[in-house]
Amino acid sequence: MVDDKDFFQKTKAYIRQLSPDLVSRVHLYDEKTPLFDEFEIEQEVQKVYADKVWIRKGSHLVIQTTEAMTTIDVNTGRNVGRDDQAATILDTNITAAKEIAKQLRLRDLAGSSWWTSSTWTPRTTARSWSASSARRCAAIARPSRWPEPSASSASWR
Repeated sequence: MVDDKDFFQKTKAYIRQLSPDLVSRVHLYDEKTPLFDEFEIEQEVQKVYADKVWIRKGSHLVIQTTEAMTTIDVNTGRNVGRDDQAATILDTNITAAKEIAKQLRLRDLAGSSWWTSSTWTPRTTARSWSASSARRCAAIARPSRWPEPSASSASWR
């Protein structure tokens, strides 16, 4: 989507030479509301620079980058749920998996390993959501294989 008529024509000409079957995907945006405002692009750009990314219901991600790695911590924050803590954690993890996939694309990060201290059932569901989100983006490596729970591991109970 392009909001400048001259650049729109140049873009279509370029795409027509490069890949003619994709020309139909180039659109001219000619509404009164600025393009970045209409699609809330500025807010998404700001998220790229923030350590804390709010997801919903008071939950958030904490994304920190060091020389060796980028870590992403999922926090339920103010989202404490009403009756079922496991359901709250599952809902938060599913929402987080979608946002993490988006943040990996926005921040140009590749490769991922998923670790959690949740119970096995929410972990399995969150893992399938994260894998599903990762498949939609070719730049993201598949989440690494999670170890099977063992009786000796306290974090699996």
